[in-house]
Amino acid sequence: MAGLALGSFTFDKLADKRKDHLKLFTLLQILVALFAVVTPLLLRLSVPVYRYVYDASNHNELLMMITRALVPFICLLAPTMLIGGTLPVRISSVFIRLFIGLTRRAHKTDRR
Repeated sequence: MAGLALGSFTFDKLADKRKDHLKLFTLLQILVALFAVVTPLLLRLSVPVYRYVYDASNHNELLMMITRALVPFICLLAPTMLIGGTLPVRISSVFIRLFIGLTRRAHKTDRR
């Protein structure tokens, strides 16, 4: 949930500054797909981290619980940020199109 909120906040600001919302949305979707391929590998590579913490902490259960929460959080933060960023980018493009359409209609009705 933190990644979704962080991505929504970050990419909302970025979407307001850019004019090519569709390109940004496409880039976000491609990056999400790449992370879908890479994330299982990252999680598999985190096993030595668990072993190291377990051995270095003299089998401390509290430290292992913190590690078990922190490692997946770090591994999943980037993809969830990207997923959280897709909605504000898409909404920005829809509202811009809607606003342009409404202003064009209003401008046409003023001429009559």
